[in-house]
Amino acid sequence: MQAQGTNRSLRVGAVSGGIGAFDPGSRGELSLNNSTATVGRDLRLGFNANNGALFGEAMLEVRSSLLTIGGELRMDALAAPGIETIFGIDGLVRGLGGYGAIDAETASLAGLVTVDFTGLGAPPGFGDWVFDLIATTTGIFRDVDDVQFLGLAGGYYVSFCGLAENDQVWRVVLSQADPNQVPETAALAVLLFGLAGLALARRRA
Repeated sequence: MQAQGTNRSLRVGAVSGGIGAFDPGSRGELSLNNSTATVGRDLRLGFNANNGALFGEAMLEVRSSLLTIGGELRMDALAAPGIETIFGIDGLVRGLGGYGAIDAETASLAGLVTVDFTGLGAPPGFGDWVFDLIATTTGIFRDVDDVQFLGLAGGYYVSFCGLAENDQVWRVVLSQADPNQVPETAALAVLLFGLAGLALARRRA
């Protein structure tokens, strides 16, 4: 990890040195847990200072925290899949004591994103819960390569995952299945067919 002073960029998992030179310590990890952090300008994951073919691996973990970026959040697409971003969700509000979130001016996303609901458990009541994991003022120009969800409580499912609000927010929506929901036509037909067969079997007996 490289930090370059006040109001500067932060590079995680950088490859540095001469052209084509590989830094053995280029896997960088930045983890926030129930805390806040501010990067004055850009935060770049998998950044290559030489514009060459070698990129470092990087992991950004944001759990119950708020990360504010004054410039761009950039996950270099050429470094994927060596980029992993983890959002830990322990509550229903953004930031400290809630769920991992990032505020940035703009964002370019790539790599693997993991959304971990283990700390949340089952949300109270019935309905949908909206988690704005990344919010920008200018926009998000690329979606991630893959998303995985961990620790979903029983009876809950992810009903939406992707860009929202004119591509300025990367959002996940958690929903609860309605136990009183009327079965769909196909499921209802299968149920009635099964009951009819059971009744016929009893008659023959």
